[in-house]
Order: sequence, then C-alpha cells, then structure tokens
Amino acid sequence: MAAERVACRSSLAAVLGLLAVALTTVPVVPVLAAAPVTVNLYSTTAHGGLYLQVQVGTPARAVVVSLNFERAAMLVPSATPTCLSSGATGTCPYPTCSAASSTTVTEATLLRPPQGCAIGSYAASTSSSVTYFPAAVRYCGSVVKYSGVDRCGLAVQFPVTPGSPAVGAEGYIVEDLVAIGSLAAKVPFDSVQALTTGVEMPPAAGVFGVGLSQRYCGQAKLTPGAGDPSGTTCIPDALTQMLRHTAGTSNPLTNAFGVCLGSSTRPGKLVLGGNGDHHYYTGALGFAPIKDLSTTYEISLQDLAIDGASVNVTSDVYTSGKTYVNPGVTTLSLLPALYNALLATHVPCEVDLQCTINLALDGVALQAPDIAMCKNQRCVVNTAHVVSDPTANYIGAPVLSHYYTHFDRDNRRVGFGLASTACNPESTSSRLIATSCSGGSSLSAAGYAGIIVGVIAAVFLGLAVGFLIAREHFSRSGPDGMGMKLFDRTSDNSLGF
Repeated sequence: MAAERVACRSSLAAVLGLLAVALTTVPVVPVLAAAPVTVNLYSTTAHGGLYLQVQVGTPARAVVVSLNFERAAMLVPSATPTCLSSGATGTCPYPTCSAASSTTVTEATLLRPPQGCAIGSYAASTSSSVTYFPAAVRYCGSVVKYSGVDRCGLAVQFPVTPGSPAVGAEGYIVEDLVAIGSLAAKVPFDSVQALTTGVEMPPAAGVFGVGLSQRYCGQAKLTPGAGDPSGTTCIPDALTQMLRHTAGTSNPLTNAFGVCLGSSTRPGKLVLGGNGDHHYYTGALGFAPIKDLSTTYEISLQDLAIDGASVNVTSDVYTSGKTYVNPGVTTLSLLPALYNALLATHVPCEVDLQCTINLALDGVALQAPDIAMCKNQRCVVNTAHVVSDPTANYIGAPVLSHYYTHFDRDNRRVGFGLASTACNPESTSSRLIATSCSGGSSLSAAGYAGIIVGVIAAVFLGLAVGFLIAREHFSRSGPDGMGMKLFDRTSDNSLGF
C-alpha cells in the first residue's frame, strides 16, 4: 500500500508538472458559444429542496418555485387556491407572503425567507399576455369549468421529493410570459386552482419541473389552434420551450442546464443553456449517459467504495436497482442492500480524508470526502448524510456539492465537473485530489522531483517561445525597431509594451 501511494503521488506530481508546461506554452483560444443565462438558486433546511424566483404574466409578478427533477410540469397556484387534502397534516394552502406583490424578491429575503408563507401567486384573469388552451378534445384530456367558462383542464399527481407521498393539483392550462433572469418566453404551464398538502414548499409557492417527461402526448399541440412545428403532439415543458425560444436569435441556447449548489448563507447557481459555465468548475466535464427511456435523470451506478475498497455486494444489486442524479435531495440515498454493505465495510484510516466515498458511474467516477469520517482508526459513515431508501439510489447534495452538475438534455447525459471556489467556497479541488490518492498529506521525494522537473521544463519552454517571438519581430521590423510589440497596437486585441 505504501508503494502504491508513493507511485500515485509521483504520478500526480508528474501530471502537475505537465499541466504547468501546458499552461505556459499553449495559447488560450476562445470558444464561440452562446452565453448561458445564470440565476441564483437557493436551498432550505426546513424540508430540503432547491428554489428560485421567476416572473410570471403581464404585468410581471415574482413567484418563488421549487425545482423538481422528476417532473417536467410548471405549476403556479392562484392567490386563493382551495385545498383538496382530506385528513392530511400540514398547512393547505399556505398564506401568501407580503412579497407576492413585488416584481422581484430580494436576495436577502430568499436567503432568509419569512416562515409559514409562500411567495407569489398567479391570476390569469389579470394578465394581459395570457392565452387559454381551448376546451377541445384534440387539445385537452379533460374539460373543466371555472367562473362559468370551459377550460382545458389538468389533474396531476406527483411526489414533490423522491420517495414522498404523491401530491396533487387541479386547474387549467395556460400560456403566458415566464422570465428566469434575462431568459423570457411565452410558455405553457398549469394555473393551479386547487391543491393538496405538500405542493407548496415555503417559501416556494409553485413548482418548476426540469425533468425529461413530456406531457399530454397525443392530445395537445404546441400552440393552441396551430400545428406543432417540432412534429410532436406533446405540450413542451416550460424549460424546453424557454430554451427553444432562443433559436434564431443572436444567443441561441442548447437544451441543457447546470446546477452549482450553494449553502444557507450563499446562493448557488442555475445555469440555463450553453455547454456549462467553466467559471463554476475546473478541468473538463465527465459524462454519464442517461438510461434509455428514462423520464428522469437515471444513470448507471457500477461500484460503491470507501477509499477504493468496494462494498461487498453482488453485481445484480447494481443492475437491478435504479440510480438517479438529483441535486434537490439532501442525502446520498442508497437501496438497503447497498446501504447495509456500506456500513459494514471496514476500512482502516488515520485521517478523515482517507474515508472518501467513491461512486463509479458509467463513464465517470465521483468522490465525496465529507460523508464518512475516521474514528478510532476506522472509517465510519455519517448516517445523517447517507440514508437507506427502499425505492432507489439518489445521488444528492452531499456528493454533488463538490461538483458542477450539467444536465445535457438533448444528448441525454449528465456531466460532472469538479466545483471551483466560485461554486463551492471550500477548497474542494485540493481535497478531492488528496483523497484520490488514498489520503496522505505530503508528497514523496519522487513526487517533489516530478514537480521540479515540470517547473524547470516550463521555464525553458517559456524562454524558447519568447526567443522565437522576438526573432520573428526583428526579422520583420529590423534591428532598429525600438518598441517591441507582441501584437499590432492598432488592433482591437493588442497588448503592447
């Protein structure tokens, strides 16, 4: 084991040296890609989950919505929804916070929201930009009557958080303006008139689904009374419609989004469109494919280990169970067989960093250094962060807080990039590099030698490049040129000396 750690550290040092060479000699070439739209994302310790503010209707009104990774529907309740719950515990509906009349909600309010109330509501009757879906069979699965008028009805059931009892909502479908940051479009969503306990998760009044499932397929069209140019017969979800709306503009966005988790004192980030925001991760994204036919972000878990020591289960435990990526889940949730095997795995240790949890996915490996600790020279799993779940495995916040998670919906894959300090204020990168070599806090002599060789190589290559640039300059301007320039000062991209 000691020899393996020395070799690992030596290899790491060599890689760092080569990286220094690469950064010194390779020019940075800008990639011409659409700039993603980034907004703040908040979390709450009251019930878990993530939430953000959106603006709905004309005039715009701020509504706080919870992010749901298992459904694609967007639901916004009216100001006075009725309660469908029968004998359920909890408040239904929650009173509306005073901030509901605002166009925007301040960051201070979202970080420390008022207790016991939901922020925002939607009244279709007061919005000048609303379009009602016609109450016709070819557009709707049902017809409902509100205020004496037939509407295209909705009746949905879904779990707000994985494994929770199903909640429900009733109302009708509309199209209206929805804005998330600078991204705005007229999209279909559910105007909720009645709901069960659990739909509202204060401070969130509504739900913004980012799942992959399509809605009302075979019944609805993209635009009421018009054909669907995409060739499908499904109502697109709000997120897809908002991103498609940018097609043909100066900033077309891909059908993708990224999540950078924050904390109770610092908001995270929701990045819409693009190929990921490199400001929030270091290195390259590693991708795991989304399983075929999955309507959520189901990926393949192939191995679970502590510091490289795999848990003692048979391969069918991985293949028979489902594994989902869900940043809104506050734990690493494991099927009972995996959970029990993880607790029973005995790994000796000297420091906490040697108790890193390793998850091998199809195409990428993840690490979580904070959910097991070294006690009495043995790794002990923190059961506040790792729980048993009889329904599925959920890779949640304890793991994903160390990563920028990129959901590439068009290419059906999930990407993971090591979180930068802009994403996670803790020094995640250095911690995960240390744990990838089975712990240890110091490099061997061979490791230091690798770094020294890399630095010396970088210096000599840098001098060589500088000499070649200088020779090229003098060959063009002659030996009398007094103001050596790396670029032409008349250029917009010049840097002169």
